[in-house]
Amino acid sequence: MQDVLMCIATKRTLDDPSRMKMETHEFYMKSGDEMAELFSYLPQAIKNTRVIADKVSDTDTPFNLKDNGVPVYDKSLI
Repeated sequence: MQDVLMCIATKRTLDDPSRMKMETHEFYMKSGDEMAELFSYLPQAIKNTRVIADKVSDTDTPFNLKDNGVPVYDKSLI
């Protein structure tokens, strides 16, 4: 999806070998476990994130996540 969006933004096609590309597969919402592993050297950051997340209800966020982790924005909440 990121590759297609980059093509649209830069007015290129997927067939263009000189198009701008992001050479990573990291464009997704990581799970809590993945984030905890990535930031295992900062245990206090993980704890603080949990404290903040516990203070925010699902209705406070202007988006929901589809099964693939891409935000689906609810414009009525913004």
